[in-house]
Amino acid sequence: MDERDDNRWVGTWTTVPVPVDGIALAGQTLRMISRISIGGSRVRVRISNAYGARDLAVGAAHLGLRSQGAGIVDGSGRPLTFNGSPSTTIPAGALVVSDPLNLDVAPLVDLAVSVYLPGQVPESFQLTGHDPAHQTNYISPGGDFAAATDMPVQEQTEVFLFVTGIEVLAPRQAGGIVAFGDSLTEGNISRLDANNRWPDQLARRLVARPGVTHVVVLLGVNDLRNSQGRADEIVTADDLIGGLHQLAVRAHAAGLAAFVGTVMTWENETFNGGHYTPEGEAKRRALNAWIRDNGVFDGVIDFEAALRDPGHPTRTLPRWDSGDHLHPNDLGYRHMADDIDLALFG
Repeated sequence: MDERDDNRWVGTWTTVPVPVDGIALAGQTLRMISRISIGGSRVRVRISNAYGARDLAVGAAHLGLRSQGAGIVDGSGRPLTFNGSPSTTIPAGALVVSDPLNLDVAPLVDLAVSVYLPGQVPESFQLTGHDPAHQTNYISPGGDFAAATDMPVQEQTEVFLFVTGIEVLAPRQAGGIVAFGDSLTEGNISRLDANNRWPDQLARRLVARPGVTHVVVLLGVNDLRNSQGRADEIVTADDLIGGLHQLAVRAHAAGLAAFVGTVMTWENETFNGGHYTPEGEAKRRALNAWIRDNGVFDGVIDFEAALRDPGHPTRTLPRWDSGDHLHPNDLGYRHMADDIDLALFG
C-alpha cells in the first residue's frame, strides 16, 4: 500500500520566510536548529529562496538530531537528497522540498539541518530566512561541513537562513495549528534558545495530537501602537475588525477552523520608545468587545483576561510582564498556552 493512503505530510516545525539583511556567505555551511512539535519516522525538509535575487546553489544538505551547540548526535545524521541528487539549485522566488528520509524523531526534540552553499551569496543576493529567530544557529568557515558531527563554527547568528520547514509523515487524522501573529507570537523578550514562545508551549500540550486544521490569530496591538508615527498608518477599531473578519473568511475558505485572541494590554509600554496613547487604548477596548462577541470566528481565546492585572486591568500583571509592559516574560508566554482550552481543537 502506498504510504500516502493512510498518512500525510504534516509540518512539525515552520517559520515564515522574510528578506534577511546584513549577512553575506562565501562557500560556507549553515547549521539551523529547529525544535519540532510532533515526531515521526519519515522526515523531509523545505529550503526556500523566496526572496533571492538569483538562483541559489545547494551543494549538500544534511539532517540529524542535535546534541548540543552545533553538534549532532553521533550516528543520527542522514544526507538529504532532492529528486535523488545530493545537490540542487533553487530558482529565485522558489523553494525545494527534499526527498523523504528515514529518521526516528521524538516529539519536542531539536533537529539540526545543515546546508552547504558552495557559491558566493553576498548581501545583494537578498537572503531568505527569518529574523529574529530567538534561536542560536551556526555558520561554518569556508567548506562543506554538512555531514560533520561537530561542525566548526566561524560565527553564530540568531537568524534562520533558507530552512523554512520540517515535515513528518503522520496519520491522516492528525491535526495541526498555525499561530498567526506578531512579536507576541514570535516570543520577543523570551529567553534565547529556550523555546518559550506561547506556540512552543502550546505544542508541549498538544504533542499527542499531531497537517494544518486550525489557525489562531493574535493581531492588532502593533496597528494600535502606530509605531511609525505616520498619519496614514493610523487605524480605527472598525479597520481592525474588518481585517480580522477577512482573515476568518480566508481561513474558512481554506477549510480551517479559525480562532481569535483578544488584544493584550500595553499601557505605558516602553518597547522601542513606547507608543501608548489613551486613544489607542479606547480602540483596543472596542476591538476586544467585538472579538469577544463576534460570530465570525469559531472561538475566542481571551489572552488579555489571562494576563491582565485585576487591580489595574489596562496593564499586564507584573508576574507575567517582561518589564516593557507590552511583551510577556517566559512565564507569561507559558501561561498564555496553559490558559487555552484544548477542547477548542476538537
